[in-house]
Amino acid sequence: MQDQAPKKGEQPVTATEPKSTVAVTTKPQMPRRLMFSAGLAGLIAQACSNAKFSDGLAGKPVSRDNRSSDLPAQPGPQPAAPGDPQVKSSGDAAQNCNAVGNPQVDIPPTVVEKQVVSAFYGRQDSAMLAIVLPAGEDIKQVVIANAKGRLLALHGITGADKKSDGTWRPIVIDGLSLVDQGSALNEVVVLMQYSDSRAKAVLPINFMTKFQNKSVVDLSGRGVPTGMPAYQSVAVFAENSASFAVDTTVKYPHTTATEVRNLHTALPTTTWSVGAELKGTITDVMGTVIDRAQFNILEHQVFCTYVEMPDGKLARTMIQIG
Repeated sequence: MQDQAPKKGEQPVTATEPKSTVAVTTKPQMPRRLMFSAGLAGLIAQACSNAKFSDGLAGKPVSRDNRSSDLPAQPGPQPAAPGDPQVKSSGDAAQNCNAVGNPQVDIPPTVVEKQVVSAFYGRQDSAMLAIVLPAGEDIKQVVIANAKGRLLALHGITGADKKSDGTWRPIVIDGLSLVDQGSALNEVVVLMQYSDSRAKAVLPINFMTKFQNKSVVDLSGRGVPTGMPAYQSVAVFAENSASFAVDTTVKYPHTTATEVRNLHTALPTTTWSVGAELKGTITDVMGTVIDRAQFNILEHQVFCTYVEMPDGKLARTMIQIG
């Protein structure tokens, strides 16, 4: 993985509920924690910064440098001519991307359908969607739209999304509005862009309101459920030092100016000891239980804890590292 492991005193760890749109940068080595920072504009910039992405209306790949010649004329405002002071530099991918002025994507009825695993959190007007893409497939970009083709989000694939064995880590897209003209959506469409083709998956919207057949309460409902604060988690970890790569020459300050240690670097197999402040059952964002004794911060940068309350409901804390 591309992330650097947090060390004592260096890595902020916060408990949070979905609140900002997942964004990506154009660099493959982008840390996964940065996927929560820049909003839809950042997603569009990532998609447009690549050589090609699927144009919604034309239904064919378009190059960032040849859109004006490849695309048919579109209604609405057109890009200004070269030299016009309104045109930003070519480095501003979001400004030059067709998706900015045309938030409509083509969903061909005959496109190949694939199986995508999904999990929805939050509420209709502010939802988090986590997806796991089909294993072993070379997907370049992901488009999230409603059934009518209205663009909801773009995600440009980076090196942080895929494991070395060809399987995918969960891709988390936050801050989605699953409402269209005042009506709640029943499903979303995931369009997967390959080098020269597309595929889709239709995902029914079912929020994760239960875990292990018990009702769940969290902070997504614009308030704090009664009694919940005492059952929330705080992410506190200790290093399992033997699982780190240890530099034999480089020293690193520890808890005081006079106390130093050899520099430790996290590996894909590095584990952390989970403190008592991380309560109850721990799951990844897809709902799979994580072994407390084998917790890997690099793999699980977004995860949940479930703690049973006296009324039988489970208090869910969603934690994002970074």
